[in-house]
Amino acid sequence: MPSLIYLVDDHPIMRDGIKLLLQREEDMQLCGEAVNAAEALQALNSGVEPDLLVVDLSLPGISGLDLIKQVRSLYPDLLILTLSAHDESVYAERVIRAGAQGYVAKHASSNEIIAAMRKVLGGGIALSQKMHQHLVRDHFKTPKPSPVERLSDREFEVFEHIGHGKSTADIASMMCISPKTVESHRQNIKKKINVDTSNQLVQQAAVWVATQGVPPPAPQA
Repeated sequence: MPSLIYLVDDHPIMRDGIKLLLQREEDMQLCGEAVNAAEALQALNSGVEPDLLVVDLSLPGISGLDLIKQVRSLYPDLLILTLSAHDESVYAERVIRAGAQGYVAKHASSNEIIAAMRKVLGGGIALSQKMHQHLVRDHFKTPKPSPVERLSDREFEVFEHIGHGKSTADIASMMCISPKTVESHRQNIKKKINVDTSNQLVQQAAVWVATQGVPPPAPQA
C-alpha cells in the first residue's frame, strides 16, 4: 500500500507541482489537499487519514505553524513535513519545536522534496545538511539567543506582520485574534527586543524582514 500524503498549500501551482511529483512515485499517493488550515482540520476531523501532512507556512488565516501545533495536539501520530519558501535558518527549528518532522524549501529539487517525504515517512527528521550541522553545533554550545529568537511563536508572527507594514487591525484579522491581543503581543515584543516606542518597533521589524528576505504573508482567501 502506498503512503498517503495530504497537502496544505494555498498556491495552485505548488499543489499541481506536488501532484505531478507524486504521480511518478509508486510508494506515495496524494489523498487530499486544502488551501488553508481550516479546510485541512475539517478533512482530518471528517475521517481523512493521511500518513504524512505536507504544510506550507504562509497560509491565509491560521498560519502553518499554528496548524502544526493543532495537528500535533489532536493527532499526535500524524507525521508532518513543512514545505515553505521561508528561510530554513529562521524557521526550521521553530517548526521542529512545534511538532513537525522536517522542513524542505520550495526551491529544492524534485528529488530533494521526494527524499524529504520518504525520510519523514521512514521515521527520520528531514532537514538540510547545513541545518543539521547548525542544530548539532547549537546543542553543544551555551545559547546566546538574539532578541528575535526570544519571541514566542505568536509574537514572532506578529513581529513579521509589523515588518511588512501591517496595522493592528490587519494583524488581528489575519491571525484571527482580537486587536487587544495584538497590542498585548506588541508590548511583549518591545520588551523582549529592547525598544521603547512603537516607531522603534516598526523600524526594527522592517529592517529584520528586509535583511532576512522574508516573503509577505499570504492574503486572506
